Amino acid sequence: MRLEIKSTNIQLNDRLRFLVEEKLSKPLFELLDKLDRKVDIILDVEIGKTTEHHHKGKIWLAEVNISLPGLKKVLRASAVTESLEASLNGVKNRLFTELKKYKEKPRDKSIHKFRHPR
Repeated sequence: MRLEIKSTNIQLNDRLRFLVEEKLSKPLFELLDKLDRKVDIILDVEIGKTTEHHHKGKIWLAEVNISLPGLKKVLRASAVTESLEASLNGVKNRLFTELKKYKEKPRDKSIHKFRHPR
């Protein structure tokens, strides 16, 4: 599993990297590790400010894209709030919901091919 962090309109420093790892990576890695350890899952995280000239209001953006085995699409969640921590928490909660749906889906499509005649 790989973590890629991109920053927009802010300088990515060690404190921000630690915050992303602490709020998102560790909980998501633990959940994703239970799914499949053999598949390389990439966690793309973008954090930043939506604009450079505003200082108040909902300006902090957090966005996460996850490619999972068995899905042709990417799981995506984003949040814009008044603090970076709140945006990261919002994204984490949305991703946990999506990942639970993913875990509950059957992986073997051959089970659904055969239907009983009516």
